[in-house]
Amino acid sequence: MLKRSEIIKKLEKAGFYPDKISIKKDQVTVKKGYFYRFGETAEHIAEMVKKAIPEAHILQAQDEWKVWPKNSYFIVKFLIR
Repeated sequence: MLKRSEIIKKLEKAGFYPDKISIKKDQVTVKKGYFYRFGETAEHIAEMVKKAIPEAHILQAQDEWKVWPKNSYFIVKFLIR
């Protein structure tokens, strides 16, 4: 299992800067906030994670949209084994 700092380093090296990262046991959740989608999708975010961390097994990719002024997020959950 990679440490939190190693996960962040790999994601940032690939040009992906998540807003939130949480790790529970061996499941990692990455959240990327947005106001406008600009054509972005949760599946594309999952592909970016997979490209940055090839050993990641994607469990879920979802779009958590909320009415303004609340924050909306693309959420990707994955395992690293």
